[in-house]
Amino acid sequence: MGSLLAYATQRNMDVQALCSSSGMESPDADISPAQMNDLWHNAANLSGDQSFGLHFGEAMQLSALGVVGQVVLTSSTVAEALSQAGKLIYLITDIFTLEVSHAADTFTISLIANGKSASEFPSTYRHMGEYLLAFVIHELDGLILRKIKPVSVEVPFDIAHKPEYERVLRTSNISFTQSFKITFDSDYLSLPVITANHTLQAYALKQIDILLIENSHTGPLKDKVFNHLLANSYLNNITLDDVASNFNMGARTLQRKLKNEGITFMEIVEEVRKNLAIQYLNKGDHQVKEIAYALGYQDPSGFVRAFKRWTGKKPSNYLA
Repeated sequence: MGSLLAYATQRNMDVQALCSSSGMESPDADISPAQMNDLWHNAANLSGDQSFGLHFGEAMQLSALGVVGQVVLTSSTVAEALSQAGKLIYLITDIFTLEVSHAADTFTISLIANGKSASEFPSTYRHMGEYLLAFVIHELDGLILRKIKPVSVEVPFDIAHKPEYERVLRTSNISFTQSFKITFDSDYLSLPVITANHTLQAYALKQIDILLIENSHTGPLKDKVFNHLLANSYLNNITLDDVASNFNMGARTLQRKLKNEGITFMEIVEEVRKNLAIQYLNKGDHQVKEIAYALGYQDPSGFVRAFKRWTGKKPSNYLA
């Protein structure tokens, strides 16, 4: 929600009026799925842009979406990046799952609606679907340093302004079907992802299947927060406000709900750091100072004290 409101601000919209019209007391208030649906609907109406989600996806940056940053850091090819994205899309939205299917010369990314989402929350369904289609195309550019073009796009509604869709989605082959789909030439799958050298973070994040708590989307809030922090661990300055915004609630509400589950936000942060620290140390070829900085500690001695508190050992003695 925070990114959506930030984009609304860029579009010179009155964010307070947008929130009020959607039944929200303030931009940092808790938000229900129904209010989120109203927020999308009203953003489109107030901006005069019925393709609001499409343009939002075109404008988004990697740093604003944690899972894509995760993909950048951990994937060696487009195929691996899409595989990771499919596993982690629930950290972005609970209205879709992402599936990748393969044909002889193409592959297709499908956004599958969960349950009755399309009928219960039609504005969220439409604009979030548009947003994800546009975001995939434009951010793949940044991953491979090439301008990627799809073979075809499918959307579950009639398009009023097809030339604009053709511009943003880079194809004139857009058709009406029952779901959101985007098809690319299979040659893209083997292209390498061009990233900075983040080998330390990449090693631990490649273990994400081991570290993530399974079925967290149906479990307690503390598990969802743990997975969100883990998937965004390369952003070692992620804040309480950032996390609360991801779950469409205020910071105090998040703290209260975690307290009701018998844990604090900082205790979850510490648990994530401990798990990552152990992964880094198991790799065996990074200095304690490097690990400390990767985990967000400004002073390596602070990390050493924390690790001894977690495990009873100093990092240098952990594998001894």
